[in-house]
Amino acid sequence: MGPVLIATDGSQEALDAARSAVELLHPDVELVVVACVEGPDLMDVQGGGFEGPAADPEELAAEERRAIVEGQAEVAATARVLGDRPVTHRVLEGATGPSLVLLAGELGASAIVVGSHDRGLLGRLLHGSISHHLIDHAPCPVLVVRHDER
Repeated sequence: MGPVLIATDGSQEALDAARSAVELLHPDVELVVVACVEGPDLMDVQGGGFEGPAADPEELAAEERRAIVEGQAEVAATARVLGDRPVTHRVLEGATGPSLVLLAGELGASAIVVGSHDRGLLGRLLHGSISHHLIDHAPCPVLVVRHDER
């Protein structure tokens, strides 16, 4: 049996999903906590448009380092909520859905666990849904954990 990937972005929904997953999983299942970070947005770095100056390579590298450090912090925070369970930490660079699908295939993952973010209809239309992408493309089962706040 392959590892279970626990995707995190450091949000409360992701931490709750990790806690719920651990309660459901056998204690011997290998856990891989994964955060995905995307590179800097060139439009932001260039000052808002194609007419702006060329992106500064040092500024791009600094933005990338900041994103990776943030991803490492998200993974560490999620690993802490898992208690004494041993976990592997991974920070991937790239879009979250495709990056998780690729990693799941490479590792022969048994499942992927994600928390549900309710962005509303407009948010889903503009940004898409990572959970829907995973359900449609992952090579393994996907557990979407939703915590109702009502």
